[in-house]
Amino acid sequence: MSKIICIWKKSDFDPAIKNTIKKICNQLEPDNIQANEPEIHVGKNWSYGIMNPTSSLLKTDSGVMLGKFFGDNEKWDKIGNVGLDGSFAIFRNNPKFGEINSDVAGTRSIWYYLDKEYFIASTSQRAMIMFLGSFEMNEEVVPWMLSTGSLGPFLSWDKRIKLLQPNASLTLNKEKWEIMIQYVPIVYEHRKLTKKEGYKLVFDAIKETFKGLNLDFEKWAITLSGGKDSRGILLTILANGEKAENIKTYSHGHRGSQQIKGTDGAIAKLIANKYGVHNEFFSSMTFSEDESLNAILERILKVGEGRVDHLKAYVDGFSFWKYLFHNKMEGVLRGDMCFGFPYSVKLRTEKEAYKFTNFFPCNEWANLDHLEKAGMQAHRFPDTLKANKGESMIFFRERIYSAYRIPIVLAALSDFKLSYVEVISPLLSRKIINAVRTLPENLLIRAPIWMDYLNQLENKIPYAHQDTHDSSDQEELQRDAMEFKIKVIKESPYLPFYLKALVSETQYKKKSAIDILKNKIKNSFSKNQMFIIWRFFVGNHKKEVLPKPKLIDRLFIISEMQRILHEDAQVLKDEKPCGNDCNTIKV
Repeated sequence: MSKIICIWKKSDFDPAIKNTIKKICNQLEPDNIQANEPEIHVGKNWSYGIMNPTSSLLKTDSGVMLGKFFGDNEKWDKIGNVGLDGSFAIFRNNPKFGEINSDVAGTRSIWYYLDKEYFIASTSQRAMIMFLGSFEMNEEVVPWMLSTGSLGPFLSWDKRIKLLQPNASLTLNKEKWEIMIQYVPIVYEHRKLTKKEGYKLVFDAIKETFKGLNLDFEKWAITLSGGKDSRGILLTILANGEKAENIKTYSHGHRGSQQIKGTDGAIAKLIANKYGVHNEFFSSMTFSEDESLNAILERILKVGEGRVDHLKAYVDGFSFWKYLFHNKMEGVLRGDMCFGFPYSVKLRTEKEAYKFTNFFPCNEWANLDHLEKAGMQAHRFPDTLKANKGESMIFFRERIYSAYRIPIVLAALSDFKLSYVEVISPLLSRKIINAVRTLPENLLIRAPIWMDYLNQLENKIPYAHQDTHDSSDQEELQRDAMEFKIKVIKESPYLPFYLKALVSETQYKKKSAIDILKNKIKNSFSKNQMFIIWRFFVGNHKKEVLPKPKLIDRLFIISEMQRILHEDAQVLKDEKPCGNDCNTIKV
């Protein structure tokens, strides 16, 4: 539920730094809750501020940890202590060094910046830009946001700010005023294991992880869907002896979708009823009618910092997450996992592997492939995210999932919630990840070990097969939202003409009977069948067209985040909460 900005200074801090940090923390608070009072520490050359702090965070004179450990955390605040397990962001300090640490999967994002006077590390880009008092747009994120709906691998909106890799430790040498980064690269060992051996390896890792959770379920909830991941978390916790009456589960989607057979909400209710756990459904994907569209969209961008284009999941204005905060819930367990490729098809090409991580470059979209010639910065893929010679496409897909999807997209999705509640992902523990990365290819296709594990716990209630997110009961609000975004794009001072031209003729179109029929037909096919159809009709020989609604959302984010970040850069200058020193922070 907390966000932090941590600042090291080469010389001593001015006493006004406390007011500066408090102002930044106040600016980060969501505007629909009364957040807990910021917690601020001011030291000689190390200071930090924590927005909306809760009892789950750990702090000592030499360290702060946001998140949760899974098991042993002895001497967690000692610089150089790596290899801890959990979902966390760690900040440490001693007289000679400063240090930041990410967890094994990169589930909690830590941004950092270094100049001749300051080293800044934070879980918020906005906080850093406020402190720096300036914003320098990183044009590299534009093609990434357009093509993938994310900022791209380890990129920030500001070209001076970097994102720490997963399983990494960054150390600041205060004497030399230099930083050194150590991280463990993602490697799949491909051990020759039988299914029985692989199952035992992963099962033991799951057992050890959940044994070390040590959660108070009066304060921690499970977000329960109709899929495999959250069901596995709930049933594992019950199997470990937790009483059903102590557990709270919550499901969310479009209004009324829980009444439709086969949807996430309906299946989650069946599971909750069978096992006697509390379950509530929230219409988080239904527009709030109590607030303006402008207020809702502004909050979504400020809270999530425009890192990913999943806007429709929060159009209730975060009322679900506000409810959890006001009901004193400390955190939620997410079902993000890494048990292998979920389908039974065998991938053949890089493009097919990219498709299943939503990782297409601009030149693979028929309506974006001209943009570099029009003036957009080239869309460059890091060599580490390209297939190695002779690499299995299944292993390549898993590597891309771990190197991009988890730390860039899933971590950004957690960021939406972290202003309200804590978020942990126990299925991405160090123990589980290390076990899965030793599995042979045949134990990663269709994730057979995880499926066997689930079937031993529950094999009678089916999995969701209907699209919870498809709703047409708010056509007028959907039209208004689309028209508002288009207007912003066309009038934006931050977008060049060639990007505005992408939506020049776009208008909102009400779903026709043919559109509704197409969705019903689509839902009648399994995901395996849909992939086979895509491979036959599109596959490696044809470019797809990026759907206009996605394109509009992404252009809207690119435009509005530049406006928001330019405004953030003026916060301290305009109100001078730290005195005249606010204007002396230089890059």
